[in-house]
Formats: sequence, C-alpha cells, structure tokens
Amino acid sequence: MLRALIVKEFKDLIRNPQILLGFIISAVILPLMGFAMAFPMRQASQQFREPITVGIIDLDNSVESRSLIAYLNRISGMLRINVKRLSISVSNVEELKPIVKAQNGIDVILVIPKGFSDEILHRTFVKIRYLVIIKSLNFFGGRSARYIVLNQAINEYIGSKYLNGTGLDLAIIKNPTIPEVYTFLERKDLFLRGDPSEALASIAFAGFIMPFIVLMISITVVQMAATSMAIENEEKTLETLLTLPIPRIYILMAKLLGSFIVSLLGSLGSIAGFVAYLYIYDMAFRELGAPSSVSFTPLIILDPNSMAYILASFIITLFFMAALGSIIGALSGDTRVASTIVGPLVAAIMIPGMITAFIDVGSLSPLTRALVFSIPVIQTNVVVKEAITGNLPPELP
Repeated sequence: MLRALIVKEFKDLIRNPQILLGFIISAVILPLMGFAMAFPMRQASQQFREPITVGIIDLDNSVESRSLIAYLNRISGMLRINVKRLSISVSNVEELKPIVKAQNGIDVILVIPKGFSDEILHRTFVKIRYLVIIKSLNFFGGRSARYIVLNQAINEYIGSKYLNGTGLDLAIIKNPTIPEVYTFLERKDLFLRGDPSEALASIAFAGFIMPFIVLMISITVVQMAATSMAIENEEKTLETLLTLPIPRIYILMAKLLGSFIVSLLGSLGSIAGFVAYLYIYDMAFRELGAPSSVSFTPLIILDPNSMAYILASFIITLFFMAALGSIIGALSGDTRVASTIVGPLVAAIMIPGMITAFIDVGSLSPLTRALVFSIPVIQTNVVVKEAITGNLPPELP
C-alpha cells in the first residue's frame, strides 16, 4: 500500500509541468552561467597574452637612458612588448594626448625624465613615468596591468647596476624606481593619476552592477504584468471590463501604463539607492584612509546625451516587458500557468544579460553588436554599461 502511494505521488509530481520545468531550468541555467563567466575570462586571458606596444620618450637623452632602452629591446620578446621610440619632448602628461589620439597602437607610454642618469650615478631612487592607455574595459581586466611587468624589468636592470657597490639600502635595491603612473581612459577622454587597476575597479564595478539592476527591474515588470493579467483572468475581471462600453485599446493602454508607472517608480528607487551606495562606498574608503589616488564616483558621471539615450532605452524596455507580461497573463488561465511561462522567460533574459555585463561589447563583430542592440532589454543593459565605461557606441542612432 505504501509503495503504491509513493508511486502515485511520484507520478503526480513528475507530471506537474511547473516542478519538471524548474528542474530542467536549473540543469540548463547553471552551465549557461558558467559559459557567461568563462567567455569574458577567456577574452581577458587572450588580451593579457597579446604583446603590447610601449612608446618610450627619452627626455634625459643620456648614456644611461639609451642603455635602458637597449636593454628593453633585448628582452622585449620575453616581456611580450614591442618597443617604439617616440622623438618628442613633453613637460606634462596632458601633452601626450595627441599621441594617444593618433591611434598608433601604443598601449603604454614610458617617459624617462631629465635627471635619470644623475639618479643612476648617485644610486638613489629613480623616477619613471608611465601612461597606461585603456582602450576597452573588461570585468576581469586584461592588458591594463602589463605595465607592472615592464616596471619590474626596469627595477631588475637598475638594481643589478646598484649591486656593484656597497653600503646601499636594501629597499633601494629591491625597488630602485619610484613609478609615477598615469591612466588615460580613451573612451572617456580622461586623464587620471594613479594605478589603472583603481580606475578599472571603480568603473567596472558600476558597469557590472547597473546592467544587473536593469535585469532585475525588467524581470519584476514582466512578472508583475503577467500576474496582474492572470489574476483578472481567474476572477473574470477582464471579461467584465470587455462587456462595458469602453474601447478595448483603453483597457490595454491602462494595463500597460499602470505596469509602466509602477515599474518606473521602482526603477527610480533602485537607481537612487545605487547612486547612494556608490557615494557611501567612496566615503568609506576615504575615511579608512585607503591609499587610492582615483576617486570612485566622478568616473561614472554621465553627460546629458548619455542620460537621454539611457532614459529612452529604459522607457522602451519597460513598455516592452509590460506588454510581454500582459500577453503572457492574457494567454494564461491562472497565475500558475503564468508563473510556469514566466520562469523560462526569466532565464532567457538573464543569460544574455549576464554575458553583456561581463564582456567588452566593443570587441564583438559589427553584426553581433547590431544584433545585441536590436533586443530591447539587452540594448538597455549595453547602453547603460557603455555610457558608464566609455562613450555611447556608434550603432546607436
């Protein structure tokens, strides 16, 4: 008897589409999430293995500086760098912008300042300037930290010179250079003083979180609209409305606008909370005295043009999701059926949304980018991310 009851319960549960669909979605979504994480990691790994071009500006023009350049040329294969001599004279980092704008393929600019040979001869700390040019952003980084390898090679070169003497400070031998690092965000046309990892951390964090906020809002809108319409189907409210002398387009627009207004209010609250979180995060670091030379919040300030595009794309997405949820609810007999249909839809939205949150969209082919910008929810994700991490893409009208 007990065995028969167990078999009955087992068959009832297996035949329930909601339960079965939940297991199927769990089995499918986890590998897809792994793919969504692995793809940008592979992309960052490939970028890190690619050789970088180092432009060298020798302001000292001495025997020691030329010896350093010759040393870098000798070990360029081991460091995976291409050394390029730049015959210009600059007094500050802002004057390097024309070189960056020239699109000459340079990834890092090494400036050997005047007085380099004197510091070598006196065996003291040597000042070296770097300008790291960030052309694209990836959540897992990439080529931006390659200047560290270059700086370590210069440290070893100068340290080997200093080891010939005696009575030296061990700290000088280990780190004989004082790197003065600048970062140029090419897509934001912005110079920053400090390690590029700090700039990348702040921008990538905001560019990663904001698409997820858009996804959460979109999923909430479609669930809300589908549930609302399904409840009216259960309670026959929709049938009653259709019997009244009210144009059906009014009923449809009321459903869409009602869902849109509620979702818009919720969206404003989410965005306000996110902005407050960023400022609190930045202030907490400053109060703790964290050694950061890059401010967190100014990097994500958007210009009016970007805000207009984000607002327009966000409104279209909210309307699209409200309409999609209303269609699902209208075709569902009750809330259970609506929930069963919404489940796979949420997974279909989450997977491409996660991929676009992690990868550098600018590295995709033109056809793939055009496809990405044709999907309402994904388009909003990408527009928000691209506006934060750089400039709006040219695929937008």
